[in-house]
This record gives sequence, structure tokens and C-alpha cells, in this order.
Amino acid sequence: MTLGISWAPGVYGVSGYGARLSRPARVKQMAQYFHLDRREDSQRNQNRNRESVSRHARLTRGSLRQVLYDNFDPLRRVGAFHHKEGREIELAKVDKVLHVMHYRGGSGLQAARPSSAIPSLPVTGMDGEPRARKGVMRRLGAGLHRALIACLVLAATGCASRGPSGTTVRVAYFPNLTHSQALIGLARGDFAEALGPQVQIDAKAFNAGPSVIEALFAGEIDLAYIGPNPAVNGYVRSQGEALRVIAGATSGGAAFIIRPEAGIASADDLSGKRIATPQLGNTQDVALRAYLARNQLAPAEKGGTVQVIPTDNPQILDLFRRGEIDGAWVPEPWATRLIVEGGGELFIDERALWPEGQFTTALVIVRTEFLEQHPDLVQDWLRAHVNLTLWEQSNPDEAKRLANEEIARITSQALPVAVLDGAWSRQTVTYDPLTDTILASAHAAYAAGYLDAEPDLSGLIDLAPLNRTLVELGLPELP
Repeated sequence: MTLGISWAPGVYGVSGYGARLSRPARVKQMAQYFHLDRREDSQRNQNRNRESVSRHARLTRGSLRQVLYDNFDPLRRVGAFHHKEGREIELAKVDKVLHVMHYRGGSGLQAARPSSAIPSLPVTGMDGEPRARKGVMRRLGAGLHRALIACLVLAATGCASRGPSGTTVRVAYFPNLTHSQALIGLARGDFAEALGPQVQIDAKAFNAGPSVIEALFAGEIDLAYIGPNPAVNGYVRSQGEALRVIAGATSGGAAFIIRPEAGIASADDLSGKRIATPQLGNTQDVALRAYLARNQLAPAEKGGTVQVIPTDNPQILDLFRRGEIDGAWVPEPWATRLIVEGGGELFIDERALWPEGQFTTALVIVRTEFLEQHPDLVQDWLRAHVNLTLWEQSNPDEAKRLANEEIARITSQALPVAVLDGAWSRQTVTYDPLTDTILASAHAAYAAGYLDAEPDLSGLIDLAPLNRTLVELGLPELP
């Protein structure tokens, strides 16, 4: 058995080769490792790390915490926790340290810079003699440093593993508040913990739904948070083969914002105006075209008088500020940003156009082949998704704060408080896909010319995995 333990800048990686060790052998090996003279091995380890870090598995924050929790007693016996404190105090310190480490989209742990939030623990060796604080030791303290190393050794030798080894779940989502479960769950490690340490998550941020569907068709995406119209379009284009809707994510959270100077007071005033949407054929693009049709208007490319301009959300804000468009139908937080940062006015809150003010804005879809090959992973993902939804409903202030932090990480700009509060107030997190509104959106897409024929969506929605999760959690099944 050869075990490699690597130190990349701020990343802990492990790799194990050969037969698994028994639990006593693992504990013995950990004890031997803790007694190594690091000064003598330093240069040798650095050289080895440079060669091997790229092939070492990376563990998520949730995985590390779970292994530490599950193996607390044997870890204490080999010195991972040697301070004379109780289990709850020691594990609280573990949580505190792991909290200040940034989880980056399933690719591993990035250590935070030194912070006063990290507990200052006595730095001593296995013999009880003081040791100097250096590098990672300064950030974690000796006890937690040894605990993390022990955790990695246990993980590398097969302890506390679950899920098919080597599987990667490739996930698409948007840096929008309407995808809050994805933002929070990926950042906080909920999905990683649910899937287990041997399953990797490759998360990619997109701007609009049609791009996600193209990536799914290319076999580059397994699971996605997406609007209903791209999901329907992908299903129809693949003749019902490519994907399934397995849950809802958000209801509401879209609006039509106008510039006050544009002189738009009613639908009749839209003639001759330039209106933007996030992308051709996306959910808000279809909503705008359906609204125009209901008011006897049409886009310019269909012989009408309204110029519909599909443009990325960030560019929409720039065009709006410069007065180069008259309005935009966009999802949150962009709708509120157009009001707060662009001086716009609310023309239509899309909830007003739907019965009971509910309509699906974001769904969870899965590639059909992935669902068939890995039903257990899909079930695990949905369990985390439902629990996240319930948590957000009970903790809205904390949820929007965490979602905003992730938006800031991805886009390099956090939402101002006014934007965050306004956007959050116009949406509702849900795991219900609101099936009737999906069908209505599909009909609108057909009427807008995005579908060649009235779609047969009888196989689009598969709620069996979601309902199994709801039964597990003691919640009512969805029809």
C-alpha cells in the first residue's frame, strides 16, 4: 500500500493505491504518519507533491466533516484530537475551521487566508513538546491539522465512502437568485455531502437556457437548473429522448421593466419600441412574445412593429443605462437591478399574468441516460434539493445572503441590499415543478414559432424520484 498526501496551495489532496487496509491497520498507519519528522521529509514531499497533485482526488467540505464526525474516537486515539476537551467542543472547532474554507464548485477545498475567526489552538507534537507554527499550521492549529490529515488518510483507504467510485456529476446553473438552491447547495457543500466523497461535482455557470440544452445534447451536462421553455424545447427537439424534468426550483422572479423616458403606459405603446430578453427562445423571451401576441402585436422579424433584442443579462443592464433599449423582460435579480441601478420602472410583474400568481421560472432537469444509469445519485441530489428548499423557506434572510455571496464569487459583484431584497420578494423557492404552467409555457413557445408542432409532453416530467424523496421526508407526494 502506497499512500500519497499532497499539499497544493490551499488544497488538500489524497491518493491511495493497492488493497484497502483494515481499520486497525489504518489507525496504526496514521499513528506512524503523525510521528514522521517533517523537517527531514520536507524536500522529498515537495518534489512528490509537484508530480502527483494533479491526479489526487479532492474532497469537499461536507465530505471532510462527515469523515471527521464518523471517526472521531479512533482519530482521538492516534492524536488527531489530543486537547482535553469534549467531543462537542472539538467538533465545533472542526466546523468553525471548515466554515472559513471556500468550496469551489465540487473541485476541492480552497483554504482561507489567516483569519481571527479561526480558533487559536496550542501547537504541540505527539510528544507534547511545543512546535513552531508554519504555513497551514498557522491557519489550522496543530490538532485540527492532524485531524484533517487523518480524515484524508481514512478517505484514501476507503473509510466512510459511498456512491460509485470515480463518478462525476456535471451540473449547469445560472448565477441568478432564481437558482438559489444550486448556488447555496454547491457553495455550502450540501450536494457534495449528499452524493458522497467518491462522487465529484463539475459545476458550470451559464447565462441562459438554450446554451445549457446544447451542452446537454453534446453530453457535457448531466443535471441542470433551467427555465421551462428551454427544457421543453430540448425535449421536443430530441423527440422525447434527451431529458426529464425531475423537480421545480423557483416560482415567480421575472418582470418587464421599462425606462420612464420611453413613454410606455400600456401594451399599445410598445409599438416601435426596442425590448430586450436574455436569449432567443429562453423563458422570458417566450413570455414577452406571448404577451405581444395577446395584445395584437408582433416582433419585427414576424412583420410586426416591436423590436425584440435577445441579449445577455449584463449587456441588457448596460444598454438600459445608455438608453439604447426601452425595456426588458428579465429574471431576477436583473429585473430589480434595472430598477435600482438603471432607474427603470416596473411595467409587469409576471406573477400578475398567472393564476394564483404562480408560474415556474426554474426547474431541475436530468439527462435521461444519466437518470437511467445513476438513479441513486439523482435520488441523493433531489434529497439535498428538497432539504435546501425547505431550509430556504424557513431561513429567507440567511438564504438570500448566501446566494448573494455566490453571485459575487461568480460575477465578481455582489448585489446591493436594495436589489437583493427587491428581487427576493418577487420569487418563491419550491420543489414543485408546477406542471400546468410548464404546459402553458410550451404552448406559448409553439405559438411563438419555436416548436414546429404542438408538443406531446407526456413523458417530459418524471416525478417518481422526487415523490420517493418526499415520502422519505414525510411530505405529501405531488400528482
